[in-house]
Amino acid sequence: MSHQHTLAGAGARVLPENVQCDVAIVGYGPVGMTAAALLAAAGHRVVVVERFPQRYDKPRAGHFDGETMRTFQQLGIAREVELLVRRMNSYEAVSSTNEVLAALKDGDAGSGWHKSYLFHQPEVEDVIDARGRDLGVEVIMNATAVDIAQSGDGVRLVVRDSDGLDGADCTIEAQFVLGADGSNSFVRQNAGIAKQDLGFPALADLAIDFEYDDPDVEVPLGESGHLIEDDVIVTFGRWTGGRISRVEVCKLGDEGTRAYLEDEGTAWTFLAKFGLKPVMGRIVRNSIYTFECTVAERWRDGRVLLIGDAAHTTVPFMGQGVCAGIRDAANLSWKLDAVLRGQADQTLLDTYESERSSHAVGIIRMAMAMGSMVIPAAAAAADLQHGQLQGSDMPDPGAAFPRIGAGVVRNGDDPAAIPAEGRPALQARVGREGRVDLLEEFLQPGWKLITRHPVPDSMLDQDQRFLIEELGLQRVHVSRAAGPNHYVDIDGDYDTWFQATGRRAFLVRPDHYVFGAAATIEDVPDLLDTLKDALTSHGWVLGDRLATQH
Repeated sequence: MSHQHTLAGAGARVLPENVQCDVAIVGYGPVGMTAAALLAAAGHRVVVVERFPQRYDKPRAGHFDGETMRTFQQLGIAREVELLVRRMNSYEAVSSTNEVLAALKDGDAGSGWHKSYLFHQPEVEDVIDARGRDLGVEVIMNATAVDIAQSGDGVRLVVRDSDGLDGADCTIEAQFVLGADGSNSFVRQNAGIAKQDLGFPALADLAIDFEYDDPDVEVPLGESGHLIEDDVIVTFGRWTGGRISRVEVCKLGDEGTRAYLEDEGTAWTFLAKFGLKPVMGRIVRNSIYTFECTVAERWRDGRVLLIGDAAHTTVPFMGQGVCAGIRDAANLSWKLDAVLRGQADQTLLDTYESERSSHAVGIIRMAMAMGSMVIPAAAAAADLQHGQLQGSDMPDPGAAFPRIGAGVVRNGDDPAAIPAEGRPALQARVGREGRVDLLEEFLQPGWKLITRHPVPDSMLDQDQRFLIEELGLQRVHVSRAAGPNHYVDIDGDYDTWFQATGRRAFLVRPDHYVFGAAATIEDVPDLLDTLKDALTSHGWVLGDRLATQH
């Protein structure tokens, strides 16, 4: 049963004095709550502390991608979330004279979900929060973290009533602490971890959310994109959820920037460019944020780890802030699960930073490149290369994201590795026993071996069979052929993948990333051996039944 601890009023105390758990998380934004839900779903006791008395009721982010939706699918909430969000079908960059400078059509991300979604953050957070609580996540609101102390067998997190009321501090004894507490992270500062500035000038961003009296009204607001005017870039989205449009005004900082953006008249001026008037609805959020491009110099300090904005921050041009944080949560949660279960020692946690940091920084640099194109003054200030924004020069926000770095991935540092390795695995529709659905709806979270042909037990030696058993690895045969003993490739997407890559099998990690692929079914045993070697080299403690040598 889940609990929420709050302060009911002056002198009333519900804050506990001592709590024990597996993982304590500081910060209850979308990244913190997703990490909490993933760990709780794996069977661990999770306690989250949030310094505010209630969740923030205004949206900050407005976009997430299909990879994020796949994580929501793992949590069992994707269909509910899908009812709240609006898929982004196209993107345009237009000039101040409404000339279309570049246009992109959005599509399938290969994740089983659409490439991009626009959303109203509080509505989606409601769903994640409810799911986490159903899974047993314990949330302590109105509690500020004031101290973290590590020992050989755990972490002591001390939190205090945010209102400063009298009473004992709450001590949370955990195996691990995650800092999901934003760009000004107390957890990061307490661990003495500095941030590295990646070189893009800080941007002031005015976020305006306009709620319609009649959401069905047609307005001359494009689906999504950028309006470029001198040193100002305006990001717009017609459907940020079902009732709200989002307009963001992003400007390089100078002495008058904040005052200019804070003026309500500025908001109405930019809304008017898209046909939005006071008679049509109201401004429900008019807030200024400052964006920077930074990365923490370390993501782990013993039993303390950083996720989300505590570890990295980016400019908003590609809408990847929340996506990056939820990738952190997905990557780290399965590794923490293994450590907490005794399947691996803490060495495995080093692969969290080695895999995620280079990936996150790569996407931040893509966002910086887009920013340098749309705001040349920003490029000049950062001494970046930039050019005119024209047609094919426009970066595709979903194309060619970097591979994850070295870690539990085959050929993690080999540039010759096939493109699929170290990237999200394909998920497509399949059919079985009269039912058609996305493949992972038929399976349990965890390791998967997806193959074009069956892999007979006779092909595997004893160690390989034991590895499959130890990991709970699910063997999935997918084919376009008719037959009762495999999953039918309904749309031919798996067949297309197998043909295009020249591979006939791929191993998928619990966070949906491809560990490695095999050219033939006969190569699957070698792929399993490579997985065993990768796991054991990073601290996985496989059972005594597995031989150390082949």
